[in-house]
Amino acid sequence: MMIAKRQPERKRTKSSFKLLTDYILRSNQFAEKEKIVGYRISNCQFNNAIDLAMDEILMTQRQNKRSNADPCYHLVFSFPPGEKPKGDILADIEHELCKSIGLGDHQRISAIHDDTDNYHVHVAINKVHPVTHNMVEPYRDKIKLIETAEQLEIKHGLVKQVDWEAARQKRRRGERDKPNPPAETLKAHTHQIPFDAWVKQHRAEITALIDPAPDWKTCQANLARLDLQIRPRGNGMVLSSRSEKAFAKLSTLGREYSAGKLEKRLGRFQAAEKPAAAPEKQYVKGPRQPADNRLWEAFQADQQQKKNRMAVLKRATANQKAEQLTDYQQRRLAIRVNPLLSGPNKREAYQRLKKNHQQRLRAISTAAAGERQQITRDHPARNWQTYLVAQAIQGDSAALKALRHPETRKQVLARHALSGPVAEQVNALLTGLKPAIRTNGTVSYSVGKARILDTGNRLQTDTNDPTAITAMLRLARHQFGDQGLVIQGSAAFRQQVITAAATENMPVTFADPAMEQQRQQLQAALHPSAPASPRQPGRQHPPPQHQDTER
Repeated sequence: MMIAKRQPERKRTKSSFKLLTDYILRSNQFAEKEKIVGYRISNCQFNNAIDLAMDEILMTQRQNKRSNADPCYHLVFSFPPGEKPKGDILADIEHELCKSIGLGDHQRISAIHDDTDNYHVHVAINKVHPVTHNMVEPYRDKIKLIETAEQLEIKHGLVKQVDWEAARQKRRRGERDKPNPPAETLKAHTHQIPFDAWVKQHRAEITALIDPAPDWKTCQANLARLDLQIRPRGNGMVLSSRSEKAFAKLSTLGREYSAGKLEKRLGRFQAAEKPAAAPEKQYVKGPRQPADNRLWEAFQADQQQKKNRMAVLKRATANQKAEQLTDYQQRRLAIRVNPLLSGPNKREAYQRLKKNHQQRLRAISTAAAGERQQITRDHPARNWQTYLVAQAIQGDSAALKALRHPETRKQVLARHALSGPVAEQVNALLTGLKPAIRTNGTVSYSVGKARILDTGNRLQTDTNDPTAITAMLRLARHQFGDQGLVIQGSAAFRQQVITAAATENMPVTFADPAMEQQRQQLQAALHPSAPASPRQPGRQHPPPQHQDTER
């Protein structure tokens, strides 16, 4: 299923087309991220030069002086894991999606990214028309993008995992849970259990406590057994945790539990009282795996230390500015009451004093900014997931295992893959190849222009490049041993694997009998004096030359 959506702006101020383009092209301050696969410029006079196209787009945006709206539109469309359409198909998809929301003729820059399990394209679109210079704000773009994506799936024969018409009928009948994007984002990016998901998981228990209650007092007392309460919020009510700052809509439990229907059944709302006993069960923020507790506690301590240092710096900066302001006011008063200064002299003294005051304030702000940057460098983790990535890069196998939680892994469709005889997860790194760790636990190794992905239980690539395949085989020996390697992929890829193993005279065997026979024959022809590779099953670890390996 292809997904096309508008990426929301992080701030309510106007976004910068230059900054957005730097992000999607992985340039300037974003250069440390994984490189893009390719880029495309559309509807510009200079379609082959990024810098000239950028100047042209910014000049077009400056021509519109009537609108204060954000002139940038950030479109993203992605594909299921393993599906990678060719360039001409991507170009047609991009054009049709932009056309569907009324921005087909607008200037845009797009970039193809392959740094996640989902092949995806970012499109930065100038909402100012290049001819009329009118600002165009797409109307109902969310629905139009979904409908166009459905049509493009059929047109290009893309993987279709959702019956759109059945899904629409189901929505009309109210037979599915409404998604909660913030909760899903929390789940995906922090590996924590969202309260919304916890409520859905325990929905039967919660409703069993609400249904028999004759009044609010009994209802609230029953909910206290799960450390829950119903609270007013805005014009309605929410279900909240008593001990954690966590809320969920009452509609999460079902339509019959809306604020109006509950008040009709239980009477006028009454707030919860202090519970008489400890709860039998409760929602607790934290990692989804109990084994993560050591890392979670270390992460919480790191975040608390960062918070404390920031608070101390904020107070110190405020005190310094207050002292400077007091000093400035006292000096200004001294100038005003000085009988020896004439009018022009006082004016000049005021100007010098104000200039000095502003310089000192700037110096305080600059010093504080430097301290904040240092604190950020000392505590770089922005969230639980980035903390795990940092720890995994340092060689913590438990952190890598936590990133590779089953809920974060997706089924990959058609990739060239290599795995061991036993489908076990190996949380190890070859640090000598300078791996990049993604937030879902996938380790990316770059070999020339090719990329090898290690998901823990298999190695994946999309190339038939002999150098990359040889490196992949060496990684496989390190990860899975020498015996019974399982090869998946096209016939050309499988033949390249056989050739690489035989050419390098690697002591490996393949699980596929036909592949193993071809390898033995080719290896015997290329290395007639070399001993044959052993065929007995069982995992054998690589020789000790991998001294740079951390487990």
